[in-house]
Amino acid sequence: MLFRLGRLGTTKGPGWYWLIPLIDRIVKVDQRTITYQLETQETITRDGVAVRVNAVLWFRADSPVQVVTSVEDWRGATIQAAETALRDAIGQSDLDNMLKDRVAINDRLQALLREASLKMGCRDRLRRDQGCRHSGADAACDCSRGRGYSRETRPDH
Repeated sequence: MLFRLGRLGTTKGPGWYWLIPLIDRIVKVDQRTITYQLETQETITRDGVAVRVNAVLWFRADSPVQVVTSVEDWRGATIQAAETALRDAIGQSDLDNMLKDRVAINDRLQALLREASLKMGCRDRLRRDQGCRHSGADAACDCSRGRGYSRETRPDH
């Protein structure tokens, strides 16, 4: 992106071009897909069980003009929006539903992220990791293996 005296100019692609020193400023936007592993998020489900969830975020700049002009740090804003969406989606579901219906939670996450990312000009996908760990008296299943077996019915017992 070329800014001339602070105003948005034309989009420059790869190759050679002339810049006027002190008047022109270039802002580079990487349009490749960026992968980011979110920090483990600890949240409470709707039924009061503390859960720690890992997730991976894939995002890329869809519209370089909108990315540069709408948000100061678009990468940081995308990561923060993903963390917030992850906590929100887990907080709206019960532990049983979270273990049984991962697709519904993933769809809810996609919808929350799509709403936030369209304003910033980027496209992102969040995939909740298979492993989740929870604590509390109701935590009777082994989610760290990605299965919803209870401790009594787990195949290795």
